[in-house]
Amino acid sequence: MAQPDFQVLGQHLIAASKQITLIPNMHAIVGIDFLVPNFQQGFAQQAQQHAAALVQQGQQHAAVLAQQAQQHNAMLAQQAEQHNAMLAQQAEQHNAALAQQAEQHNAALAQQVEQHNAVLAALAQQAEQHNVVIQRLDILQERFDQR
Repeated sequence: MAQPDFQVLGQHLIAASKQITLIPNMHAIVGIDFLVPNFQQGFAQQAQQHAAALVQQGQQHAAVLAQQAQQHNAMLAQQAEQHNAMLAQQAEQHNAALAQQAEQHNAALAQQVEQHNAVLAALAQQAEQHNVVIQRLDILQERFDQR
């Protein structure tokens, strides 16, 4: 709250005191009638100035707050865009990594299938060889039994 302008009030008092006429036994009371309206006018003027200053300060404060809100909104929008771009980039990287892992996994599975097929082929070959050996043993057994 603004303080009263004591210099202005002092000037009013000095001006009023020059207009006071002393009447015996009346002391300086005669000038009071002059002083009161001047004080009232000075205080009213100061109150109006103070009210106008408060309105102006309020308007300035509202303008500053509106500007700050706009700046804050712009900053938040920019942060959101950056965050979305970062998330999109991360998603692309993640998808690429998953695709690469899937390719590697498929290649490993294909290699395992080939290895299993090779093992099965080797087992089939061994089974044939065992069958041949068994057949030969059977033939030898028959020949041995015939003697």
